[in-house]
This record gives sequence, C-alpha cells and structure tokens, in this order.
Amino acid sequence: MTPTKHRLVTVISFGTLAIGIGFVLTILFWLVYPYDVVDINTLELLTTSAPQGSNLILRLDYTKHLPLPARVVRSFQDGIVFVTPTLESNIPTGDNVLIREVPVPESLPPGVYSLHTDMEFKVNPIRSVNVEYTTETFTVTPSGDTDLDPGH
Repeated sequence: MTPTKHRLVTVISFGTLAIGIGFVLTILFWLVYPYDVVDINTLELLTTSAPQGSNLILRLDYTKHLPLPARVVRSFQDGIVFVTPTLESNIPTGDNVLIREVPVPESLPPGVYSLHTDMEFKVNPIRSVNVEYTTETFTVTPSGDTDLDPGH
C-alpha cells in the first residue's frame, strides 16, 4: 500500500470513529439530560360539584420552560379509573395562569372523584418526559335528566 493510500485509510478510519463517538455521546446526552419542561406551581379546582355532562373548572398556575406540545391523558378516579380521550395541547411558555374547562363525561357515574392528568412531552427522538398532577376530590352529580325511559 502506498503512503497516500495508507494516509487516506487512516483519515477515513479516524473520521468514522469520531462520528461514531459523536453519535454515542449525543444519545447518552439525550438519555440522561434532566429536561425541565413545565413546573406546576398551584392547581386549584374552582368547581367542587358538577353534573354529568357538564364541565369542571380548573385554575392552573404553571411555569413552562420549553415550547413543546403535550399529549394529555385525563382520568377520573374513585377507586376505578375512567379514562377520557387523549388530546394534544400546547400551553404558552413562561409563567402563566390558565383557567381550563374539563368536560365531565355523560356516562361517568355519580360519585366523588379526583381528576388525574398526565402530560407527555416528546423532548427528543428517543425520550419523553411526563408531568402528572391530581386535583382534590369533587362530586359528580346526576344530570338533570334522570328518567331513562321517557315513554312511561
């Protein structure tokens, strides 16, 4: 092998090794970096009782650090978990206070519940960060229409 070819093979080998080390370091960084997406400062339930099919009103005081959308899963819990459909949300970054209406499913049986919310933020291609919070308890009351058979 001529010295020029030998040098070319050496440069390509070291270049390939450097790129591989760069990929490994990037993946390690993505896996261990402590992403701080959002901090929930206070969560207040403004309604303590809601009929089936109406809305709960929440006041959320938060600080969002990264402009990432979230996949939000809410569930009503009273020993049994009633999961609501998943939704996408992108609340504004910075220090904010948000008033949200959360629909109470028409099919949710009357009783005492807490609302559990899990927000999943995709922070990089291989990692997600979850932020969870649970409200204090509230009461779900029967809706105004309790007659299941209106013909009788």
